[in-house]
Amino acid sequence: MNGTATSDAVYGNGNIWVAEGTYVLSGHGTAGKWLYENVKKGTKVHVDTRIGFVRVG
Repeated sequence: MNGTATSDAVYGNGNIWVAEGTYVLSGHGTAGKWLYENVKKGTKVHVDTRIGFVRVG
């Protein structure tokens, strides 16, 4: 599945509203910091759920 980030990454804030039909990339620790630093609104995202792979950029 291919998509585009619809907002900048949010760091350290849970319980955020998520629109129906959208997905959330979640990372903790180092992965959360990486997402926060690298995912901005408009970033291209590819998710392969068959093998658990996410490509950002």
